Amino acid sequence: DSTDEEMLQLVSKICEILFNAKRIVLIGALYPTSIAVELQTDLITFGKPCIQYHNYEPLVLNKDDVVIFISATGRALKAFKNSKPDMHFEEAHTILITQNKQLEKAESNDHTDVVYVPGKFDSINFNYQTMTICDLIRVHYFQQYYL
Repeated sequence: DSTDEEMLQLVSKICEILFNAKRIVLIGALYPTSIAVELQTDLITFGKPCIQYHNYEPLVLNKDDVVIFISATGRALKAFKNSKPDMHFEEAHTILITQNKQLEKAESNDHTDVVYVPGKFDSINFNYQTMTICDLIRVHYFQQYYL
């Protein structure tokens, strides 16, 4: 739902945020976060600490952290915020990948960037869209900081 130029600006901004992060944390449902493993591996190769969060691990976020939250409908995001207040989710910068257009409006602020991927709420479409966004971020990050 954006022009090529708008998407390029958003991806470039995300890459800058990731470059300046001290730690990157992937959060979301198992399958969408497993799609992001290639992005995680490449960020680690670029020297960025990047972990996949699991519910059983204690974790406290701070202003130097970036959370990439993957949630097609947004239910996981809402539940996570309610169930993990001790993590201080509000302290980290968040990059939300979602199909929920209403979350794009509700969550976008100086603290959160929302990547809205078009489509209906089906896992197959969302998974391919997530894969594409992760690839765009990975390739652009390399071009922006390593070429």
